[in-house]
Amino acid sequence: MTAFTLNGREVWQLIAYLRAVNIAKGAEQAKGDPVKGEQVFSANGCGHCHTNGKAGGFTGPDLSEIGSHRSLAELESSILDPDADVAADYWSLRAKTKTGQTISGVRLNEDMTSFQIREASGHLRSVWKTDLASFEIVQTSPMPSFKGKISAGDLDDLIAYLASLRAQTNSEVQAK
Repeated sequence: MTAFTLNGREVWQLIAYLRAVNIAKGAEQAKGDPVKGEQVFSANGCGHCHTNGKAGGFTGPDLSEIGSHRSLAELESSILDPDADVAADYWSLRAKTKTGQTISGVRLNEDMTSFQIREASGHLRSVWKTDLASFEIVQTSPMPSFKGKISAGDLDDLIAYLASLRAQTNSEVQAK
């Protein structure tokens, strides 16, 4: 192969492209049945925390296009060991106000003087740091591990279902 020069941006674009091609092949290589996987998703209450399309909760990441962003191995790791890689967008805040009130929720934003969180109810809340007696940024996932809680077949089906949740391609959008 002939060598050619790429700048830093072009290198990252090439890496992103190769990763996207690899992830796209992942849905085809999934061992399980996506239809059964959707049933596993529902039976385990995943929709209480995760949005998929228009329905679902707000505590966890939106999974509507997760198959376009995560490899099969990453999906499996997220299910079996959710604390292994928690994006900062899903860190939570546990705090106690000076008046004794307990506050918790997903930390949406933090600046020098305040936190903005989304409570489990979906309610957005802003909290002044000066009103807090204590606070902790929790960098673990609120999602339980499913290791040993679902069968290997159900895990394969669930991964196949999640891998099938993909962003529409330009040709799919134009066909509508």
